[in-house]
Amino acid sequence: MYITFRRKIICFTVAVIVAITFNLSIIPHEVFASEITVTIFQKDDVYDIEERIQDALDYSAKSSIITVTGSKTNVDDSLYLSTSSPKTLIWKATYSSPHEIGDSLITIDGRDTNLYIPSGGNISSIGDDALLTNCKNIYIDGGTVTANGPDCVALSADDASIIMSNGAVKATGDNCIAIDAYRCSVTVNSGSVQATGNDCIALYTEYPLLISISGWIEASGNRCYAICADSNYEDINIKSWAAVRITGNDSFGILSDFGRINMEKNSKVTVKGDKSCAVLNDCGEIVLNGGTIATEGKYVLGISNNYGEIDVLSGSISSVGASGSAIKTASSTVRIIGGKLSVNGNNSAAIEILDDGIAAFIKGSCTGNMIVRNNKGHIVEVDSLNIPDNRTGNTGLVKRSGAGVAQWNMSSTKPKIDFILSPSIKKTMIWGDKKILVREVRTIKKYYINKGSSNVLPVAIVPENATNQKVTWKSKNPKIAKINPKTGEVYGKKKGKTIVTVTTADGNKTANCVVYVTKNMVALKGIKISMPKNKAMNVGKTYRVVATFKPYNASFNIPKFKSQNRSVAKIDNAGVITALKPGKTKITVTAGYTKKKKSFILTVK
Repeated sequence: MYITFRRKIICFTVAVIVAITFNLSIIPHEVFASEITVTIFQKDDVYDIEERIQDALDYSAKSSIITVTGSKTNVDDSLYLSTSSPKTLIWKATYSSPHEIGDSLITIDGRDTNLYIPSGGNISSIGDDALLTNCKNIYIDGGTVTANGPDCVALSADDASIIMSNGAVKATGDNCIAIDAYRCSVTVNSGSVQATGNDCIALYTEYPLLISISGWIEASGNRCYAICADSNYEDINIKSWAAVRITGNDSFGILSDFGRINMEKNSKVTVKGDKSCAVLNDCGEIVLNGGTIATEGKYVLGISNNYGEIDVLSGSISSVGASGSAIKTASSTVRIIGGKLSVNGNNSAAIEILDDGIAAFIKGSCTGNMIVRNNKGHIVEVDSLNIPDNRTGNTGLVKRSGAGVAQWNMSSTKPKIDFILSPSIKKTMIWGDKKILVREVRTIKKYYINKGSSNVLPVAIVPENATNQKVTWKSKNPKIAKINPKTGEVYGKKKGKTIVTVTTADGNKTANCVVYVTKNMVALKGIKISMPKNKAMNVGKTYRVVATFKPYNASFNIPKFKSQNRSVAKIDNAGVITALKPGKTKITVTAGYTKKKKSFILTVK
């Protein structure tokens, strides 16, 4: 008992000495605690605040949670924090500067750090950037980050995942940016991102990994942008109930290139201002699937796209004002499969085709002129997606009239068109021979094989109709398992494990599979599969079926996936289900070369 008591005294003394040495009076319990609270006060100077928070980051255990509380509204210097180990920093304090200090208000360098700004957290600067960070994950959950003044940025992030759930990021002033993200994924589940001032941007991303918007993105001022995605090769998803809004002349709601912009049901992009555009995506694809695009002003555009594709599946595009266009495109393919186009104003056009573009009107309604300029483009009406090579009847190239201009008025769901019949309308005119880019590649996560055996690993290209389907395979350790670079056939060489990687020729997309080589063959006894919740999915959603084998290291355990009704839901070689339309289908998973299988009935709503 004496020895135990003596050890406790020694430990307590050491903890007190360390706390005094490193000024860790804010630590509520022993040094190296897993949860630490740092409270800042109005009277504290920035150096003292920085030292106490930095000590908490430096001398706490890995994966510790450091919470900053309190308030300081008279900050006169920049705060710099850094950590090289995994930590979570929760900023619940109010921290603001009353004037320009000449540097970012807060800089956090921590590539393995999670940064949370919950309700009550407030970072606000005047004349400077508010928050500069490269934290791994940035969660804004009710807190606010604001910057006021010309050329200022509210939140600047590199190589991070930004996730907003309530809260706000705001910037006010000419040339200001609310969120400036480089090589980041940005998800706005709720809350708002706002910028106000001439030449301002609400959300600017360069080489984005993902943009998913369900909240509110707004920019106000001349030459402003709500969303600007530079060098974008990924999807921009404007989800249900999302709102993107622009107020100002010479401005853009969404500006992107190369990637795909998807607008879902009940999403909305609105523009008020002259010479502005709601959605522009050159060399990429724009898909309107239930959303609304509304513009108001002179010379405004709903959708603009050059050298790309536009699909209007459902929803509406409207333009109110003189010389405006619902859709204006050059050298692109436009497919009106559903939805509604409407314009109201002198010299306006529902669809305006420049250069050698083509518009295919399949279903839906259109009110307004449809114009072909330069005598190069084509507008055709088709009754279905199956277009015969020799078409007769009410289909053909638009009749050109005047000096290189052709147009007709469409005022009903089934318009009457004045045109010249075309004896040969090829499918490629409408669906084109444009390259469909690879967005993702998939394979199974792991595979067991016994020494001396071989099998072909499955691969799935997304989308499945991508133009270039070529892939190459490579083994990290060919001495354990080698793989045919062209066919994906893997050979077990000796006991151990290695990673094989499949890479697409288009876009260099990659997926990994861990290959385990065993000495002897292990017989399969059973199979278990994961299923969507309630065995149901909504249209447009995806779910990955994971097959678990008994025993876990059974040999040749490559699962085979099948959907009985692929028109309702399809499943690829990697087990990813895509729900296509309401109905039911049977999903079956077969265990490799055996006849053991599991299945369930999937309901798509």
